[in-house]
Amino acid sequence: MHNANLLKTIFFALLFNFYCGLAQTLEDEKWTYNKILPFSFEEEAIEVLKYYPELKATYIRFQYKRLPDAIMQVQPTWWSLIFKKKENRKYKIFINILPSIDAPLESFPKNVIKGIFAHEYAHIVYYQQNSNIRLILDFIRYPINCPFKKEFERNADIIAIQHGLGVYLKEAWQYTGFDANLSDVMKAKKRFYYLSPLEIQKLMSQYSKKQ
Repeated sequence: MHNANLLKTIFFALLFNFYCGLAQTLEDEKWTYNKILPFSFEEEAIEVLKYYPELKATYIRFQYKRLPDAIMQVQPTWWSLIFKKKENRKYKIFINILPSIDAPLESFPKNVIKGIFAHEYAHIVYYQQNSNIRLILDFIRYPINCPFKKEFERNADIIAIQHGLGVYLKEAWQYTGFDANLSDVMKAKKRFYYLSPLEIQKLMSQYSKKQ
């Protein structure tokens, strides 16, 4: 009798775990619609995406590419930027193949990766809110106008904080600005262009009071 009860308990525990796993899989599939996610970071990409309900149906493709001075970079596809309405644009998030010989993205802590995703998704939210002409002008100004570049990147941080991702941003800033084995140039850019942990914390407190 004792063995029968034990087997019954094990059976229902396994059944419960199966249904929980199935429910989680179905929930994740809702967020992978129109998405081509990086295999190595799929879990983090989906988890952070859930903070951005406005991106649920947006086409986003992750792609590896050599980037001169960035870990990740997001932009609309040029075809959709020129010929499609803003609500129908498609986006690519480029992942640097090798930010540094000693610091591939796979070596970063998970929360740092989430912070980087949070920032890149925030750029897409901004892109969705603005016209094609506005974005083209932004892309022209970005590489040649230092104050504009700083404002542009910090605005993405603010959007991420508004979506509840400030904790991950702080970890990403600390790691990529000081701890990661990246080049000194990349670390300096991170510290200069993006919100600091203190600024992030202040904004987190402000937004939490408003809610």
